[in-house]
Amino acid sequence: MAEVIAVWDQVHAERVLGVWRDWAAAAPETVTTSFRLMNFPPLPDLPDFLRGRRVVFLDGAAQTDEALGSELLAPLRDLQPGIDTFAITGTDALVRLHMGPEDPLPVVSDSVVLASLGDDAASDLLAIAGPAAPPALLIVELRQLGGALADTYEGGGALNHLPGEFLLWAGAVAPTDEAAAAGRRDAQVVVAAMSRHGVRPAYLNFVENPTDVRQAFDPLTWRQIVGIKSAIDPTSVFVANHPIPTLYENEAPTT
Repeated sequence: MAEVIAVWDQVHAERVLGVWRDWAAAAPETVTTSFRLMNFPPLPDLPDFLRGRRVVFLDGAAQTDEALGSELLAPLRDLQPGIDTFAITGTDALVRLHMGPEDPLPVVSDSVVLASLGDDAASDLLAIAGPAAPPALLIVELRQLGGALADTYEGGGALNHLPGEFLLWAGAVAPTDEAAAAGRRDAQVVVAAMSRHGVRPAYLNFVENPTDVRQAFDPLTWRQIVGIKSAIDPTSVFVANHPIPTLYENEAPTT
């Protein structure tokens, strides 16, 4: 297993995004990566190379050996990142690859699944979330989909594949009610600007706001889910972030 974290200043965001987008479209199914625009506040707890900076991160993992991994990543390394941590590692290291905080952190966010990321969409993303992004946003991220995630598998469950090419997620740290309101507003602005570029059904693991849960499934699958819920948990003992109604309830949009 190979993992990589590469970092550039956001002045290089347009060039990095264009190369990564085309590279991801042709990458083997054994590769998964993400592109992140990150805006770090000038906090003393942050390391010097991140404090107060706006940077671009590429991170990801591939099932490959070192030689093939180096060849695969050559187009990205040709962009000369300021930091390059490509290395062969065990699967236990993957939980820290995305550099999420070890302890709970209050965050608000919004997300959308993009059908594609053409030149217009990339320009819109950088205009709304690049170097001039609202300061409340800590991160605007594109997660690479496609590949094995897009393949349908018979018997794969209610969600047996993820349609779309990229998942866009925008998030902000929310230590106060005021910060939460500002972060949620800015995240929604980013998602609204990108939603005109062909969206796919929401991926509920990234949906933190009230939504019509039926939109995430095709009609047949939705009927099956409601039937299973009605048979197994008719009194809603199990609590979900996005509740499924039973056949005994009014099937109005759930929140």
